[in-house]
Amino acid sequence: MPRAHKLKAALLSLLLFALFLGVWQFATQAKESTSLAGASAEYAALMGKGAEKTDGFPPPAKVGRAFVEYLSDPFYDKGSQYTVPYTTYTTGIGYRTDKVSTTPWDLANPYEIYWDEANSGKTYLLDDGRGEATSR
Repeated sequence: MPRAHKLKAALLSLLLFALFLGVWQFATQAKESTSLAGASAEYAALMGKGAEKTDGFPPPAKVGRAFVEYLSDPFYDKGSQYTVPYTTYTTGIGYRTDKVSTTPWDLANPYEIYWDEANSGKTYLLDDGRGEATSR
C-alpha cells in the first residue's frame, strides 16, 4: 500500500473515531428538564434538577478519567510496586549466538526459529506462566 493511502486511511480512522466520541458525548450529556420550568426550587431539587447525571451510560470524558485513575494505581498493586517491573521485558526470544546457527534476526518471522531445521534440538519454548525462550 502506498504511503499516501496509509496516511489517508489513518486520517479517516481518526476522523471516524472523533465523530464517534462526539456522538457519544452528545448522546450522554445531561439534559435539562422542561417539565420543571414552573415548579418550585424545592421540588426541582427533589427531582434532581441541576444534579450531575449518574444513571445510564457515562460520557467519554468520565470514562477516560476513570480509565487513567484505575490504570495509574490498580487495585491489585497499589503504588505499582510489582506490576511494572514484572511486565517490562517479559516477551521476546533470548538466544546465544554461539549455540544457534540462525538467529531470529535472520528470519522473516523471528518465531520461526523454533521450527528452523538448522536449530533443531537447540531451541525450546517453555510452557510456564513466564513463557521464556532459551537455547542450550
